[in-house]
Amino acid sequence: MTAILENMMTFGKAGIIKVLLALDILIVLAALLLERKQYSKKTFRLYLIYACILTATAFLDYVIDTWYLQNLAIFFSSMIISVNHMIQVSDQWLDAKRELLISEYRASHDIMTGLWNKTSGVDQVRNCLENMSESDMAVLGFMDIDNFKSVNDTYGHETGVFWIREVATALQEMCGPSDIACRYGGDEYILFQQNIGDREELTARIEGFRKKIHDKAEEKGQDVHCSIGLYRVKGAGRKLAECIMISDGLLYQAKKNGKDTYVIE
Repeated sequence: MTAILENMMTFGKAGIIKVLLALDILIVLAALLLERKQYSKKTFRLYLIYACILTATAFLDYVIDTWYLQNLAIFFSSMIISVNHMIQVSDQWLDAKRELLISEYRASHDIMTGLWNKTSGVDQVRNCLENMSESDMAVLGFMDIDNFKSVNDTYGHETGVFWIREVATALQEMCGPSDIACRYGGDEYILFQQNIGDREELTARIEGFRKKIHDKAEEKGQDVHCSIGLYRVKGAGRKLAECIMISDGLLYQAKKNGKDTYVIE
């Protein structure tokens, strides 16, 4: 009688384990099928492997009826759950880091052009001026697109946006690692170049910039060009407001000279 009861209890335990194993398989498969879109590819694959291991364990347990397979399934299941948790934590950290970098970029850059925005660009120019020594030389340029309102009215708003971006790209290509280009507002830009050797080097850089704009305007069959005021900053102690005022005045002089030109002082 005792042996019969023990056999029934053993059979009952094994039966319960098998039923729970089968239910676990069904639940995992149902979750995979119903919520697939919510899982990342890594998580989905891990759960799929988990379901396959459970299915294989249930089949082998039915054929071999061994206690070790059940423990092996529990071990692998625990490992998969742990790895999945680490992947989720890592993905969350990467997502948070990515959002932070995007927020910092948007706070410091002009979204339309990719240049520094006015606040960040001007702050950087100010810091450079404050750190200049008596032997240093730099150039602060102030420029805009000539007759930009007419460009918009003649060719359309989308063309105006194109030229704002095109000028920004040409400025970026002219800048070295230590130079600064920012969109000051509308069609206006500020350029700050350090370690300019002499007037000839500066002239060569500006002529290269103008050629890119002229070539693109000729390609599109449009009358678009820029005027530029360039102030050579020599030595230490120069204030940002003063330098911007001088370069803006030089830009105005370039406009008076017929536009599509530059004035260097």
